[in-house]
Amino acid sequence: MNSSIQKLMFLIVGLLVTFNAVAYDFEVGGIYYNIISESDRKVSVTYENEPGIPSSYSGVVIILSKVLYNSIEYNVTSIGELAFQGCSGSKSVYCKAATPPTAGYSMFDSKTLSGTLYIPNGSIGAYKAVEPWGKFANIIETGVFPDGGVDGIESVGIN
Repeated sequence: MNSSIQKLMFLIVGLLVTFNAVAYDFEVGGIYYNIISESDRKVSVTYENEPGIPSSYSGVVIILSKVLYNSIEYNVTSIGELAFQGCSGSKSVYCKAATPPTAGYSMFDSKTLSGTLYIPNGSIGAYKAVEPWGKFANIIETGVFPDGGVDGIESVGIN
């Protein structure tokens, strides 16, 4: 009987570790998201792997202002801590939100910040006033954005 209880405990612990191994709630178009509030329909951009493991993001990154998942439209309101740390070769970031998403600690590394941030027309003042958005070497307002995702991967996002 004691052996059966031990086996059951190991099974439960193993299942809990498996369920906690994923650092995100869902993925759309190569970008990973955590649900912040189901009732307010808010999400945060996050990383695929656990902290300390290099980011899977690379190339051009497009951050949507809204994303569609399971037929529910979510507002992208923040970028989580370390979300783009270790992002290999990202020199261009497109952020479609007119209001800068709340920034987590060290969400971009110095290589990314040395690149170009593309934002909606009329929002440059808001982005320059908030860290780390204002630290980008180049900030360009535009009305034309590529499809959402990473490296041209089309997302099932909305805008």
